[in-house]
This record gives sequence, structure tokens and C-alpha cells, in this order.
Amino acid sequence: TPAPAPAPSESPTRGAPGAAGFGPLPRLESMDADWWAFVAHDHVGGAFDQFCVGVVFMKGEMVGFTTPSGAHDWAVPASQVREAKKNLFTGAQFNAFHITLRSGGNYNFAVLDENGRPILPDTVLGLLGRVLPRD
Repeated sequence: TPAPAPAPSESPTRGAPGAAGFGPLPRLESMDADWWAFVAHDHVGGAFDQFCVGVVFMKGEMVGFTTPSGAHDWAVPASQVREAKKNLFTGAQFNAFHITLRSGGNYNFAVLDENGRPILPDTVLGLLGRVLPRD
């Protein structure tokens, strides 16, 4: 189970982010993880017109995603991640990447800077690449 990320309650945001980015970041009182990054999580089809903001994290051998509300949190052993790669088309305007689980789940994310604006996912993908299995 991922570490809790206490913050005000959250609901999905509708409407693509504007020039100001994806909006305010959740407040983290503590994040018990080896590393973590704020992300926008796309809910429908990769256009990020319905999204929430949360955290992708790594703790030990666990990879996961958590939000302040806990509405769709998940955490799996790194061995259960089939792929973590930058998207070529889906959400490309937000530098999106995806994490695909061996169970079939696929999650699209955009890494956010401290102001809630999308940034390149290279650091996050590099950190994930160190622990993911090589098939």
C-alpha cells in the first residue's frame, strides 16, 4: 500500500490545462518513499481534459501512484511493471509518459514542476529504468 499523501480532498479536473499548467499541487505532509514526483494523471484517452494531480513514487521494490483522495491509488512490485516509456502521441503536448502493468493496466502521466507545469519525464523514466525488469 502506498504511503498516504495528506492534502485537501480532490476531484477530477475537467478541461485541458492552460498556460498556467495543471493547477496547484497537492500538499504533502510527508511522503515515505525513496523518490517521488508530482504528476498529472490522465483519466480519459490521453488528452488530459479529465485529470487529477498526484504522485508517482518508488519505495524499495514497489512502484506506485497516489492521490490525496486515494481514489485510484495503486502500488505494485517493480517486477509487475511491463513498461515505462515516453508517449509518442498520447499527451505528447504535455511530455506524457505511461506505465503499463503486466496485469494490463495502463496509466498516462505528465511530470509537473513546482508550479504545476509539465516538464520532461526523463529523470522519472531513468529512475524507473534502474529497477524495472529487462524482458
